[in-house]
Parts: sequence; C-alpha cells; structure tokens
Amino acid sequence: MWSHYADSHQGFVIGFDDENKFFHQETPRTVSPLLEVSYSAKRPVVPRFEEIPANMHEIVFLTKSEQWSYEEELRMFAQPKVASITKKDNRGFELYLFDLPPDIFAEIIFGIAMSAEKKREIAAIVKAKYPDVELYEAKLSQTDFDLDLVDYKVSS
Repeated sequence: MWSHYADSHQGFVIGFDDENKFFHQETPRTVSPLLEVSYSAKRPVVPRFEEIPANMHEIVFLTKSEQWSYEEELRMFAQPKVASITKKDNRGFELYLFDLPPDIFAEIIFGIAMSAEKKREIAAIVKAKYPDVELYEAKLSQTDFDLDLVDYKVSS
C-alpha cells in the first residue's frame, strides 16, 4: 500500500483505534459505522432505476477488485451537511473536511524514504497534540521481502 497511498514510502500511514466508539456510533445517522469492503473478480452491475436495491450504496461504494483484497479495507461515510469545513479544490469540486476526535488516532508509521527532517517535524506535532499516539518507522527487513516496524525515537 505504500506505493499507492504514501508517495512511494516518502509519506506516512495513520493507524486508527478501530474499537473507538466514534467508528461504531448508531445515532445520529450522519456518520456511518465502519463498513467492510467486498472484493470481487467482476465489476458490479448497476441495475436499472426501477430495480435499484436498498443496498445500492454497498454495491457502488463498497466493492473493489479482488486484487486489492490484501488491504482488508474498512470505510465510513458521512453526510456533507456535518462537514466542519467545505472548500473547492483546484478543479472546482467540493471538498468536505470533518473534525475527528483525537482519541481515534493510535499510531503513525513513517515511510522508509521519508526524510529525517520530515519525521522530526511530524513527530513534534504529533507528540504536542496527540501524546498517546505511538510513532514507528518502516525499515526494510534484512531477512524477508517485507518491512519491519520499529519504534521511532524522538530526538531532542
């Protein structure tokens, strides 16, 4: 996932506490609970208007190619009316930004190609605003075709 979502290891990954009540709220229904993505070899077929099933949102928004199944992705949806900030991007499309409770953040993992300066900058922000968040950095495994996660030592 690093190459797809974290700028070829120059970025970072945010780990969430998926047990947090924020992800499992039932009311008000402005934000969905966590929902599992379904993986399929075939593209979903959108039925004719007269035949639209009640779970149409699941078919459209929660189905991905089975080649991505290793991600084990979970998604949430929120109504635009509860966005904290609304802006337009450089193409004129609406962006809806939402405040998130600080206790949902569990960890930050720095990519192997992220500069030491960027790591220090982000670590300082995280430790000041979210002192309970764990910091890790990815390192190439010496023995496997894999990544090892090691504690990031905040330098003073």
